[in-house]
This record gives sequence, structure tokens and C-alpha cells, in this order.
Amino acid sequence: NSVTPINAASAESCSGACHDGSEGGDGDVQGLLQLRRASAHALGGADPMPSGPFDFIVVGAGLTGSGVAARLAEKAPGSTVLLIEGGDNEMKTPPNYFDWGTLNFKKWPGKWHAHSAVDVPGDYNAMNCWDPSAGACANWTWPPEYTAGAYQVRIKGGGGSVNGALHQYPQPNMFDGGRYGVSGWPSWPKGWQEADMQPFFQEVESMFQITTTPSSDGKHYLDRTGGNQIREVLAQPCDSCAAYSEGLKNASVMMPAQGKMGVPFVIAKDGHRQSTANVLLPKAELLPNFKLLLQSEVTEVVHSDGRATAVKLTRENIEHTIELSEKGVLVMCAGALNTPRLLLKSGITNAGMGKNLSDHPMTIQTYQLSSQWDVEPFPLNPPSDHAISKEIAFHSGGLSQFGPTLTAFLRAPGTPGNDDDFDIEIFVNPASSRKQLQVYFLLMRPTCSSANLTYQDGKLTRGPGISFACQRDVDTMQFAQDFVQQRMSKQLKRAECVENCGSVTDTRILSVNHWGGSCAFGRCVDPRTLIVYGTRNIAVADASLLPGQVWSHPALILEAMALKAGDMLAEKAKK
Repeated sequence: NSVTPINAASAESCSGACHDGSEGGDGDVQGLLQLRRASAHALGGADPMPSGPFDFIVVGAGLTGSGVAARLAEKAPGSTVLLIEGGDNEMKTPPNYFDWGTLNFKKWPGKWHAHSAVDVPGDYNAMNCWDPSAGACANWTWPPEYTAGAYQVRIKGGGGSVNGALHQYPQPNMFDGGRYGVSGWPSWPKGWQEADMQPFFQEVESMFQITTTPSSDGKHYLDRTGGNQIREVLAQPCDSCAAYSEGLKNASVMMPAQGKMGVPFVIAKDGHRQSTANVLLPKAELLPNFKLLLQSEVTEVVHSDGRATAVKLTRENIEHTIELSEKGVLVMCAGALNTPRLLLKSGITNAGMGKNLSDHPMTIQTYQLSSQWDVEPFPLNPPSDHAISKEIAFHSGGLSQFGPTLTAFLRAPGTPGNDDDFDIEIFVNPASSRKQLQVYFLLMRPTCSSANLTYQDGKLTRGPGISFACQRDVDTMQFAQDFVQQRMSKQLKRAECVENCGSVTDTRILSVNHWGGSCAFGRCVDPRTLIVYGTRNIAVADASLLPGQVWSHPALILEAMALKAGDMLAEKAKK
């Protein structure tokens, strides 16, 4: 009953060739691609190794790489584009959950046919194993020595295929954060300010369906699994509380603001996840100048005198070299951990390479609930037969709902910013038990918490300081945890904090995997060209570019950055 996600032979799946377009892409395009994939399979399986040279080689088909490569193929029709991905097709993974008892993936029951794990929003909370060294998890993640121990999924679409799909606009103040004199809040460079990004934000909104109701029937599910209960707690006035005595207000949280709470926005259509990989890449794959290469790990950037000339990659245990054209550009989109690792491994570095990596540190409080809370649990390991049949037949119900069912936003006393700026996001996932509920806290505006990466002896390592590196960050998170705990303790319905109830410094700190900033604008990359300082044709176009941590979930801004980066590089190719 165990399956390895990337091994299609061990699962009741479609071998990546039987989707009908329902995952959110254009149906006609998907139909044509199915024929092409079926033909390739009939002729012997894997696509042949391209010979090159290519005008653009994009490394990494994750959230940004898929967007950048598709954009280049569209906007630079006279240039050849090769997109290289180390993982396999995301559609080969059937709906499943990671069993921590056996450290194996186990398939959900039911005849899923055209459904994959990444299609089904509700599988987000079950399929991610979070630990790259845990049993079968190693088969679908990058090795920990590549990622400084962090969980980084290894499939087409990357994080965009397995995340919670939350889409938020950052507060405009983020782009001019440097005016506050806070080390962790740098201003964004000229050309990347809010006004420069607005057209690309709008384009993202036109490409994807950004909604609070991803189910095909337009309903929001799982409200009684904990979200509504916590909403009631946070909305109540509290005269004796130190902050927000009138309670938090219900509002749209597409652009979150302090003192507000609401159902998160996600990207999904007709009950299926959308991503840059399943919306943009299918159209690019029909273009004659575009090539996608899966299960191909780039191992080295070949370069001379600051110019990349080729990449070396391994596929099916065979090493290949693919060359760039004379005026070609290598575009690194392998993520904020793998991009600096590959460059450092290849001997490409500068003063900003691998520096100032950041994340949104996370803590979790667990509450023991009395029966008065009336929580309706929603199990995922595996789901109920009713939930499965509703998702298979109608793409609706609880499994059409992504993880967080409620998000709320706080500002700690004394932190600088405009009236709407916030420091902490609180969210609730569907409870799996009537007796327990977990409340999650994310530090969205870390002021000092970052770390440097080093590469030595084949291993990427991360230095200290990634979480709560100064008292201000500790105090900000402590404020949020105390805020919730105080309000929970005032309930007539009994709720007792049983885990992570005291000092933040004694709390288990987790990563939310919003890594960024490791080859940032102005420090490592020229923001006018995206070219790495010290090189002539190596560009970076992923979360490594972030000047500081994003004051929101990063998916929306990274999608917009991918479109803008594609346009910039395509325009350069035309000259």
C-alpha cells in the first residue's frame, strides 16, 4: 500500500499523460500535450537529450522557473529556451499521505484516475513530509546536503505544486522599508518598486483564479474544523487585554492588515490547484523554440572569464553537457538554497553570494479543547470515503479546500510602520481531532533574523541567526503567542494550552520554507539586468533576489517577479 511519489510504476496513476485540463490550464492545450506525451511514451519513454546550443538555459522548473521560461519562450520567439528540472512530472504522484509511523507515502483509497496529489488542494496538509531525510521522503525532495537540511520538494512546479497556495499582496510600505532604519527591512531597488510591480500583479490576477472558494461549487468548506471557533475567540472584545481590546475585525485579507482576519485567498479553479507549472508551461511546450527536460540534475555551470558556456547535468546516471549559444544567458531559478549552492559549487561567487538568507520563522501552540468547542475534525490520513467520492466526482467538498481556513494579523506594540502594517500572521489548519486544535504563528517582518550559506566538501550549510536572532523578533512573537493564549483562557468553553505555552525562547521553532534573499538585488545581482555581479551572462530570477523577507506569503510577488524577469531578459535578447 506504500508508494513513492516520483515512481509512477508503484501507483495507480496516469504516467503523466491522462489529464483532461481540469487542473486549471487551457483544455485544448492540455489535450494536445496529452497526445505529445503519449507519443513520446510509445516511442520509448523519456524525451531525447537535446543537443543545443540554446539561447536561454533556465535551471529549475519551480514556481519562478516555470514562469520565467514560459515567458521567455513567448516574448523571445527568435530565441531557443531550455528549461531543466531535476524532478519528475508532478502529475505522476497520486493523492497520498506521508505516514510518519512507517516513513512511507500511502495512497488514498479510491479510483483517482486523472487526479494527482498536487491537483487536490486538501492533499497539501497530508502529502508534504517536511523532512528530507525521512524514509521515502528522500525520493521526492532534494538531499539535505543540497539544502542545508531544509525541505525542498523535487518535482516540476516546485513549491508552487505543493504549497498552501496562499496569495497575498504585501503592504506597499514593504518596498520602501529602508526608511525605518531596520536592518531586515531594506528598500527595493529602482525598477522593482511597487509601481513597477503593479502591472505584473495585475497580470498574475488575470492568469490565475485567485479565490477564497476553490471548490467547483463556489462554497467554502471546513469552517467548523477550527477556523470559525478561533474567529469567534479573536473577535470578542476584551477590556482587560493589553492590545486589540475591541477584538479583530473580519475583512478581506488579499492585502492583509493588522487587526484584521479572514479566509485566505488561494489559486485554484474548479476544485484543482493552479500553478505556473500547470497554467503557463503547457502553452510554452507547444512552441517550437521551447524544450522541457525533466529528471535532469544540473551538477555544474561551465564558465570561463565570467561567461557561462554550458551546464553539466546527470540524467539516468549519465552525464551530459548542454551548451549555451554565443550570446546565450544562463538563468538560475533553482531556489534560494539550490541557486547559490550550484553557483558556489561551480566556483562562481561574489560578496553577496549566499548572504542574508531569511525565512518566516514559525511556532505552533496546541490547545486541549472541551466538548463545548464543537470542532468537526477532518482527517486526511486517509480522508473519509465521503470526502474522497465528492472530490473525485465533483471536485468539491473538504478536499477542495487548502490548508489554512482562517488567517489573522497582528502588530506588536512599538514596531514601526504605517497603520496597516503587521508583524505576525496567525492561522488555523483543519483539526484532525475534536479534542485538540493547533494555532500557528508566523513572523512576517523579521527585523534581524537571517543567516549566511557556505558550500564546502559537497555540502551546503547554514550559519546561525535564521530565527529570532535579536530581542525585537523574540518580543514580537511573544506578543502574538500571549495575545492568543490570553484570549483563549478567557473563554467560558475550556481550552488549555498544552504545548509551546511559555517563552518563545523555549518554543520549538519551525521553518515555513519561505526562503529568500541569498543572492539579492544590489548585493549579489544587478537589479537592472538580473546578471550576477562578476559574470557576464549568468542571471538569477527566483526568491534569491528578495532584498529582505516579503511581508506576506511570497507566491504572488514571486509570480509577478517571474513575469517581469522574463520580460527583461527577452527584451535584452532582441537587442
